[in-house]
Amino acid sequence: RAPIPEMGWKSFGDRGHLSVTLGREFDGAKIKLIGPDTREQAVDGNGFAGFVDLPTGKYELTVEHPLIGRTSRTRTEVVGGRVSRVDPVDALYARPS
Repeated sequence: RAPIPEMGWKSFGDRGHLSVTLGREFDGAKIKLIGPDTREQAVDGNGFAGFVDLPTGKYELTVEHPLIGRTSRTRTEVVGGRVSRVDPVDALYARPS
């Protein structure tokens, strides 16, 4: 058997990933993360957006899309060595900005 190579992102724990799934109707929605790092990304045609190699910590996530009619804001936390997920209800129906 071949040994399983070390996966640094899991072993070192100073970085994590974030998965956001909103639904296909939100194709093109703009997502912005503000926290230890700041990043922006558009939701793809399947309603998914992902952020990799984020420094651990607390982030504010904003979502903008015409179907929402406003900017939605919610908070999330990125944990080292893990893929954190944002609940679509929290992402879409959190307090307006």
